[in-house]
Amino acid sequence: MEVEELNKKQRHYLKIKRVLSIIQVIIFSPVYLSLFIIVLFINLFVTKFHPFFTQERYGRNRKIFKVYKFRTINEKTNHSNAFARFLRFTSLDEIPQFLNILKGDMDLIGPRPLSIKEEDMDILRNVHPYNVYLVRPGLSGYAQINYVNESSLEKKASYDKYYIEHFSFKLDCKIFFLTIFKILPITIHKK
Repeated sequence: MEVEELNKKQRHYLKIKRVLSIIQVIIFSPVYLSLFIIVLFINLFVTKFHPFFTQERYGRNRKIFKVYKFRTINEKTNHSNAFARFLRFTSLDEIPQFLNILKGDMDLIGPRPLSIKEEDMDILRNVHPYNVYLVRPGLSGYAQINYVNESSLEKKASYDKYYIEHFSFKLDCKIFFLTIFKILPITIHKK
């Protein structure tokens, strides 16, 4: 089946989407930098001066890049501590990905940046006619606000497909505000 491309309106939006991501990062930079410094200081102590984790992910047009995160797993024991679990639950482990946004690897909103080790998921993403890799992956996205860890690979891939099929400024705004609502401490997280 032939791969679908973005329509004219979507291609136009793709051009301004990058600018919007950078503007949003700049607007939120005081909050981002404050949290970054606090988490970095604590994680330096908790991880014995190995606070960051990098992993190869697929970007736009399947270009491979290194995503930055705060370390939440002890690689020797494959266990996490209470602070690490807090970082993952609140998504604070993903704060360093703002650097990926500024570098141009990611946008604020987009499909989940898939690890190159997730071969089964990559295959599922490519069985439908819409190319998930037409846009930059996002810090948050339609999949991230909808699925839980127990979701099947097929379900996760279907969220990415939905995002590409409905790619628009309106959908990105919806995802942005749902992300803020979801990460607020007063929010009741779905299990």
